Amino acid sequence: MTYQAGDIYLVDSDHLGAKFVKFLMIAPTLWQYLWRCLPWFKQNKVIYYHAGICIGDNKVIEQQGKCEYEDVYDAITKKKAYIVFRKKDLTKEQKELLVTRAKSRLGETYDILLILGKTLTWLTGIKWFARHIQSKNKEFCVTLVSWIYLPIETFGKATHHEVTTDNIEDFCREHPDKWEIIDKK
Repeated sequence: MTYQAGDIYLVDSDHLGAKFVKFLMIAPTLWQYLWRCLPWFKQNKVIYYHAGICIGDNKVIEQQGKCEYEDVYDAITKKKAYIVFRKKDLTKEQKELLVTRAKSRLGETYDILLILGKTLTWLTGIKWFARHIQSKNKEFCVTLVSWIYLPIETFGKATHHEVTTDNIEDFCREHPDKWEIIDKK
């Protein structure tokens, strides 16, 4: 499989941290999670916990401990499960913009404050925390991908800080006119 600049990948893992992140995506808030624990409701099933973006030349940019290059096959195909989405109508100029935006964040470290803000939003249901508690020019994996795509796509959220890996998967699946699955395991 050949991946192109702008392809978004989502991956899964059995690590404890991945399981915790996926648990927090089961429901948008703690209160919705508790409500869905009632026997006649179902919890959301979350498969993927990490996101990254392909930039061409068999490379991706992803936010791990810091924003860095990774070999496309190590980042995607060696994972337990993965899915790769491609925006159907990306122009050459848009792909170049995405790559430029991705490269501009290389070397940046994880945004611990944003993780705190998103956790407070999950606990309280107040979106203000995810929108305003953050460090300048720092992200973590999924918010990095949504920031890179910001001039082109919002994934249905008011800010890129509200996007989760599960939101990207759901949004891309719900818009097959704009997004296609090009690879999956």
